[in-house]
Amino acid sequence: MRHDILHITLCIIILGVGFSGCRASKTIQRDQTIQTNTEKFESINESVNSEAVTAESSDRSGSEVNQSYTRITEFDSAGTVRRVQETWRDRQRIDLVTEERTVRTVSVAEKNQQITIRDTTSTVTNEVVEVKTDSRPIQGFEWFWTVLSGVLILAVIIYIIYNRRK
Repeated sequence: MRHDILHITLCIIILGVGFSGCRASKTIQRDQTIQTNTEKFESINESVNSEAVTAESSDRSGSEVNQSYTRITEFDSAGTVRRVQETWRDRQRIDLVTEERTVRTVSVAEKNQQITIRDTTSTVTNEVVEVKTDSRPIQGFEWFWTVLSGVLILAVIIYIIYNRRK
């Protein structure tokens, strides 16, 4: 009988621990907000440098021709023409002037482009956890199982005691 009471006590303790747990209902509400920002900065620097190079050349050439003709005729003493003198002079001058101008423009174009893109993302999470704890060890329909277990334990105890007495 000493061992029977030990078994019965152990069963009661196991059932008591099993049915003594608390119930907790948990409600979770979660809100999440995501904000995304994209910023783009663009800067363009353009510069044009121009330089004009002018070259001039001048060339002058010429020629000069001098011609002269002289004729002197003097006769006398029987030949009669007594004096004829002819003189003429021909002077020709040719000038040739050549001027040449050349203008050359050199342009250097430079373009510097800088693009900066910045992405910003922020996440805000609000979480509300509501826990309702019911401290009653047995609730609702569980009473049925508790009473049924008690009745079974009593039936086993009575059966064991009844068999021992016989």
